[in-house]
Amino acid sequence: MQLPPKLAFHARVATAVLEQLSDVRVVCEPRNASWFTEHADIVLREHRIARMASDPAGVPDAAQLGGFRGLEYHHLHGSPRMYW
Repeated sequence: MQLPPKLAFHARVATAVLEQLSDVRVVCEPRNASWFTEHADIVLREHRIARMASDPAGVPDAAQLGGFRGLEYHHLHGSPRMYW
Protein backbone atom coordinates (compact mmCIF):
# COMPACT_ATOMS: atom_id res chain seq x y z
CA MET A 1 0.00 0.00 0.00
CA GLN A 2 1.92 3.01 -1.28
CA LEU A 3 0.93 6.30 0.30
CA PRO A 4 1.40 9.70 -1.35
CA PRO A 5 4.17 11.96 0.02
CA LYS A 6 1.67 14.56 1.24
CA LEU A 7 -0.36 12.05 3.29
CA ALA A 8 0.65 12.71 6.91
CA PHE A 9 0.05 10.22 9.69
CA HIS A 10 -3.11 10.84 11.71
CA ALA A 11 -3.74 8.05 14.21
CA ARG A 12 -7.55 8.21 14.08
CA VAL A 13 -7.67 8.14 10.27
CA ALA A 14 -4.98 5.48 9.98
CA THR A 15 -6.74 3.27 12.53
CA ALA A 16 -10.06 3.55 10.69
CA VAL A 17 -8.44 2.50 7.40
CA LEU A 18 -6.15 -0.18 8.82
CA GLU A 19 -9.01 -1.87 10.67
CA GLN A 20 -10.55 -2.61 7.27
CA LEU A 21 -7.42 -4.54 6.25
CA SER A 22 -7.36 -7.02 9.13
CA ASP A 23 -7.97 -10.07 6.91
CA VAL A 24 -5.18 -9.44 4.39
CA ARG A 25 -1.40 -9.24 4.57
CA VAL A 26 -0.34 -5.67 3.92
CA VAL A 27 2.94 -3.83 3.63
CA CYS A 28 2.74 -0.07 3.85
CA GLU A 29 5.05 2.28 1.95
CA PRO A 30 4.58 5.67 3.59
CA ARG A 31 6.50 8.54 2.03
CA ASN A 32 5.70 11.28 4.53
CA ALA A 33 8.15 11.71 7.44
CA SER A 34 5.28 11.74 9.96
CA TRP A 35 4.82 7.97 9.47
CA PHE A 36 8.30 7.25 10.85
CA THR A 37 7.54 7.78 14.53
CA GLU A 38 7.07 5.36 17.41
CA HIS A 39 3.35 6.20 17.56
CA ALA A 40 2.81 5.39 13.87
CA ASP A 41 4.85 2.21 14.30
CA ILE A 42 2.64 1.13 17.22
CA VAL A 43 -0.54 1.70 15.18
CA LEU A 44 0.88 -0.36 12.30
CA ARG A 45 1.88 -3.19 14.67
CA GLU A 46 -1.54 -3.21 16.36
CA HIS A 47 -3.13 -3.84 12.95
CA ARG A 48 -0.46 -6.31 11.77
CA ILE A 49 0.64 -4.00 8.96
CA ALA A 50 4.32 -4.11 8.01
CA ARG A 51 6.26 -1.02 6.94
CA MET A 52 8.70 -1.66 4.13
CA ALA A 53 12.36 -0.66 4.01
CA SER A 54 13.32 1.51 1.03
CA ASP A 55 16.60 2.01 -0.80
CA PRO A 56 17.12 4.80 -1.44
CA ALA A 57 15.17 6.11 1.53
CA GLY A 58 13.15 9.30 1.10
CA VAL A 59 13.58 9.97 4.82
CA PRO A 60 16.38 8.35 6.88
CA ASP A 61 14.10 6.02 8.86
CA ALA A 62 12.53 4.68 5.65
CA ALA A 63 15.63 2.51 5.22
CA GLN A 64 14.53 0.43 8.22
CA LEU A 65 11.65 -2.02 8.51
CA GLY A 66 8.83 -1.00 10.81
CA GLY A 67 5.36 -1.91 11.98
CA PHE A 68 4.45 -5.62 12.10
CA ARG A 69 7.58 -7.77 12.02
CA GLY A 70 5.86 -10.94 10.81
CA LEU A 71 6.20 -9.75 7.21
CA GLU A 72 9.15 -8.06 5.49
CA TYR A 73 9.41 -6.20 2.22
CA HIS A 74 12.54 -4.48 0.95
CA HIS A 75 12.06 -2.04 -1.93
CA LEU A 76 15.50 -1.81 -3.54
CA HIS A 77 16.01 0.70 -6.34
CA GLY A 78 19.71 1.08 -5.65
CA SER A 79 21.88 3.44 -3.74
CA PRO A 80 23.73 5.63 -4.43
CA ARG A 81 22.86 5.04 -8.10
CA MET A 82 19.21 4.17 -8.76
CA TYR A 83 18.26 1.32 -11.13
CA TRP A 84 21.87 0.28 -11.58
